[in-house]
Amino acid sequence: EGGQLTLRADMAAFKAANPDSSELIDFVRWFSPTDVSKDGRLSDRMMAGGNCWQKLWEASEPCAAHRQPPLFDPQLHAASVLAELQRWRVCDVLTAVGMAELRIAIARVKAELMVRNMPRAICAVQMQSAALAAAVDV
Repeated sequence: EGGQLTLRADMAAFKAANPDSSELIDFVRWFSPTDVSKDGRLSDRMMAGGNCWQKLWEASEPCAAHRQPPLFDPQLHAASVLAELQRWRVCDVLTAVGMAELRIAIARVKAELMVRNMPRAICAVQMQSAALAAAVDV
């Protein structure tokens, strides 16, 4: 259902931004170009009876994105994250943070090696980071 809310909001914003393009195919061409064939027809998936895209397109009214109610409630999600973290043991938090920091460090080393054009060193870092990830079961 969350995906349909987002899709409907995108359709409403598209209709508001493109008042002269009132056809589903125009939206699909913009949103999901692989669902429009080279000859300009909707894919079989989009043409199937009962397709939710067709129903949502019909039901959505033009409404600019900045006028729509937000789909994401940051306070609600922050509260759920904090509640989950309260269940974690300290060692689990430290492991998660440590692994995130390690990934960041590896990415920075790779970026620096790319700048310095050191392909053999990049390969070695990639192999070692893959071995490390397998060892800690990331």
